[in-house]
Amino acid sequence: MIRSNSSAEETGEAVTEAVVPDPAPRPVRRSFTAAYRLAVVAEYEAAPRGEKGAVLRREGLYHSHIKEWTAARDAGALTGLGGARRSTRSSKGSAKDR
Repeated sequence: MIRSNSSAEETGEAVTEAVVPDPAPRPVRRSFTAAYRLAVVAEYEAAPRGEKGAVLRREGLYHSHIKEWTAARDAGALTGLGGARRSTRSSKGSAKDR
């Protein structure tokens, strides 16, 4: 029971304060490199029929990851393993140059 200090002092009871717990930390979205994606897809495809789920569990992945990464690999999106990221800006120049 939570009481104010004045009433607790009068009755001789111990004062307890309400403790507000810290909010849970925000989850961090995982990101995977192209090299990791290619390695996992290759391992998944090489695994025998009953062992594919073990690869997913070990890596903490879902089958949808493998489907997306396989489609990207087949489309050629994972072939460029360079570290350079694409800019979100247009290559035509900035608005200041116009």
